[in-house]
Amino acid sequence: MTHYQYGRYISGVYRSFQKFLKIRLMDVDLRPLEFRVLLILVHRDGASQEEIAEGLTIDKSVIARVVKSLIENDYIVRKVNEEDRRAYCLFRTSKAIAFDEIMMAILEEWEEIILEKVPEEERDRFSELMKDVFAHTKLTVKKIQQED
Repeated sequence: MTHYQYGRYISGVYRSFQKFLKIRLMDVDLRPLEFRVLLILVHRDGASQEEIAEGLTIDKSVIARVVKSLIENDYIVRKVNEEDRRAYCLFRTSKAIAFDEIMMAILEEWEEIILEKVPEEERDRFSELMKDVFAHTKLTVKKIQQED
């Protein structure tokens, strides 16, 4: 049986992305995970910490620390959820909104790096495969967690 070491390759791409983000974010004093939280809020301003933790598949306590840092650095504000007063919604500040263009440029640069070796005619298929693999593994791990 041939072992393709997909986990190793996927992990390597992730680590490369983290290093890339560290380099690109050095001047704005943001950490990669803070960047990723802000990115979620670009698309879902007003999301809860729980939604962000689930979206990033990261422990809630880690997200709580990141949110605290983003609040202290004036990137986000936390407001009581009007529908559930026990929960909070996170919103970007003007400082974070002003950073949107830079964030998109960073992501575009990373996408160019990733796709450089993928032929143009295969890029849509590559993207679909990556989404499918991610969705499947996320769901499978969730099922395994529920079994334990």
